[in-house]
Amino acid sequence: MDYEKVYSLTAIADKLGRSRSSVYDWLHTYKEFVEPHTVGKGRTKKYKESIFPVLSLIEDLKAEGHPNDYIRALLASEGHDIVVEGETNENAPVLTQLTEAYKTILTKVEMLESQNEDLALQNEKMANAMQAMAEVMRQTAATTEEKAAEREKRQLERDQMLIDTMRQLHADKQQEPKGFLSKLFGK
Repeated sequence: MDYEKVYSLTAIADKLGRSRSSVYDWLHTYKEFVEPHTVGKGRTKKYKESIFPVLSLIEDLKAEGHPNDYIRALLASEGHDIVVEGETNENAPVLTQLTEAYKTILTKVEMLESQNEDLALQNEKMANAMQAMAEVMRQTAATTEEKAAEREKRQLERDQMLIDTMRQLHADKQQEPKGFLSKLFGK
């Protein structure tokens, strides 16, 4: 049988000359790049010898002061294996998990499209209702103007009749025969 040498967390820290807590932080922070190099779980978790190039790169980048996102991107670009942890079945292949994720996304996108269509219909109905209201307001304004013009016309006709009646009364009074005293005194 072919046995591969494995290391504990303490042994790795000793070999790198770093504190156990620093190495633990790196293993936890970059676990997606560390998982392919582990054997076992929990207290019995050990690390394969293949972990050292990954940890050496992390150590060098940390010493240069690079942020975690940069280190993660560099590890990914150098082809270090990434383990995808999902909420679904851990034994399912990654492509199956991706397919399920895409189906979920597709369902949500279709639901959003349906909501958008419903909103578009509501907007169209509201636009039609607003156009109808605007037409009613135009008709009401036109009717009000017509009524105001009719009212003003009737008032002018009444005023004209009143003026004509007053003129007629004044003319009639002028033609009345003068009384005895007014003939006598000449007024």
